[in-house]
Amino acid sequence: MKKVIVTGASGFIGRHTLKPLMDKGFDVYGLVNSTDINNFSNCSQIKANLLNPEEVKETFNKVKPDYLLHLAWDVTSGKYLNSDQNFEWVQASIEIIKQFQQNGGKKAVFAGTCFEEYFKTPYGISKKALRDIMESYCDLKNINFSWGRIFFLYGPHENPKRLIPYVINSLLNNREAECTEGNQTRDFLHVEDVAQAFVDILESAVNGTIDICSGEPIKINQLINKIGEQMGKNDLIRLGARETSMNEPDVILGNNNRLVREVGWKPKYSIDKGIEQTIKWWKNEINS
Repeated sequence: MKKVIVTGASGFIGRHTLKPLMDKGFDVYGLVNSTDINNFSNCSQIKANLLNPEEVKETFNKVKPDYLLHLAWDVTSGKYLNSDQNFEWVQASIEIIKQFQQNGGKKAVFAGTCFEEYFKTPYGISKKALRDIMESYCDLKNINFSWGRIFFLYGPHENPKRLIPYVINSLLNNREAECTEGNQTRDFLHVEDVAQAFVDILESAVNGTIDICSGEPIKINQLINKIGEQMGKNDLIRLGARETSMNEPDVILGNNNRLVREVGWKPKYSIDKGIEQTIKWWKNEINS
């Protein structure tokens, strides 16, 4: 059976990769720091601090995975963009790929971000630097390496402080959702489709940088209004109530041609279907 280590297995994306990986016959080892994974009895859990080289070494020596899906990173809302911990994660990721290689690993997929190209913050700079390091190292060590560059995503288990959960939960509680004008154009993709993209890339022979995105641009205010329309509460949306950051690019879009044509990925959700499913999930969370 194909062994795969998934770092960040209890995170926003990671938890959605586990069942698809098991469905495809992978023997999945989900690495978590302190949060348990629920409802995945067939997935082996390993608690490990990935910033501790000794724990990383011990884990890879024990599992000896053929595949690696590296999703773990500190993305604490409101802090991660300018945190010095980004540099620690670069160092940790280098140690992870070294231990993977030394234990016979053959295929690695790492999570990147569109911030690499659009934002000169410690987060974006660290991710871009790591991508270059990984491509060079894996080429040297004959590891098939792919970098899945994520754009904007949403769906179940997202941090409630982020835009889409904030709007949904405000409306569910009959509170006003105070937003910016939202004139920026972005590319949003449901988290289950993002997770499936990572699984498909892991299974493929495709390497290099692959944009994980819908390929369908939408203005942020259009997305917010879709939420209001589906919930019948457009009157509670306050566009322009908050100032737009001066550092926000007008347009951030990816190109999913490689993902669709070379990897063979297909999305499950349209934006309307994805928003509908996400609203239902948050309703259940409130009522549970």
